[in-house]
Amino acid sequence: MDIWSRLLYAARLDLGVAVAAVALAVVLGTALGLLAGYLGGWIDDVLMRIVDIFQAFPTFILALAVAALLGNGTVNLVITIAAVNAPAYARLVRAEVRSIRELPFVDASITSGASTLGVLWRHVLPNSLTPVRVIAPLNCGWAMLTLAGLSFLGLGVTVPAAEWGAMISLGSPDVVAGRWWTSVPPGLALLICVLGFSLLGEGLQERADARRQS
Repeated sequence: MDIWSRLLYAARLDLGVAVAAVALAVVLGTALGLLAGYLGGWIDDVLMRIVDIFQAFPTFILALAVAALLGNGTVNLVITIAAVNAPAYARLVRAEVRSIRELPFVDASITSGASTLGVLWRHVLPNSLTPVRVIAPLNCGWAMLTLAGLSFLGLGVTVPAAEWGAMISLGSPDVVAGRWWTSVPPGLALLICVLGFSLLGEGLQERADARRQS
């Protein structure tokens, strides 16, 4: 019963951290991508070089470094996961913005006297978020795996807080002794959630493709 209650409590923490981290990454990455893609010039060069530096490292290794720098804690985990995911969104949104800003309706809006902020908010931003809506659910699954991996290594939430990765770590010695029920349930819960986010992302991708072809 204690394992079951901790499993349910950990679901709230894992899902909350994953969704919050991806939401923060989307906001940061979208803002950077909008600026880089629309303004171009040296702003684009500087921002994209920063993105290149972040993406030069394996994502989980970078998450380990940021987590070790910031320390344990739920808020720090959200910041860590968001920081290592934001560059991917920045590059994705930048590519969309660079193609959208050349379209006739954007030129018409600029010609009619709309401000840069107005053009970005009314025309460029809504049309550049389609791939983000598809990638974000998939990214939630990766965020949960990252959180579990950090907690498994002792860089995530602190014991006695319930978290699936920490539960797997604490129960791993029991698996060798034949007491599998301490580690297998949180592992299965993590598998189901990641698979669910993956299926959701694929469904959104198929819907976006169908809408694009129609």
